[in-house]
Amino acid sequence: MAAACQAPRVAPDESERSSALEEARRARLRQLIADHFNAVWKFLRRIGIPEQLAEDVSQEVFLVAARRVDDIKAEQTSERSFLLATAYRVSRELGRKAHREALRDVDTELAAMPNPEEQLDEKRACEVVYRLLSELDEDVRAIFVMYEMDGMTMNEIAKLIGLPIGTVGSRLRRAREDFKARYERHLKRLKETR
Repeated sequence: MAAACQAPRVAPDESERSSALEEARRARLRQLIADHFNAVWKFLRRIGIPEQLAEDVSQEVFLVAARRVDDIKAEQTSERSFLLATAYRVSRELGRKAHREALRDVDTELAAMPNPEEQLDEKRACEVVYRLLSELDEDVRAIFVMYEMDGMTMNEIAKLIGLPIGTVGSRLRRAREDFKARYERHLKRLKETR
């Protein structure tokens, strides 16, 4: 008898389900941004994206994430891998012209340093590292940054950029050698100017 007195259950209409799903997607995207924006920005800087473009490129990464939010697995490492892979792809699409112009600005700032004998402060040291990283070949730079600076494993990198692990290993070795040689030349130039 009690069942007869209850109002019949009405299935939520399609628009209510759709709006609830859309709100869940928005909430997930907000959480992705909160959790990973800084890591994406730093990754982009380390692979050579100029500071003045890094925020715009990061936003582009999250626009891609917004379109593909349902494809991103919910684990922290999967989210991070997806976003860094997207950042890598977006950065490769970025026009080289803007990149070169920004590098010239960094070189101009470094050349205008008032006294080469003064110890570089943290900002200048970062600029030097970013400049040295930007001089690496693109195919080895990203691998170097992912492994040495972002702490990713070679397996993660291979999966992320779609290369065999042996290729990742050889490119990492090349990048280390190249970075070390460039750093040593930089130090030598500093000593010569003293």
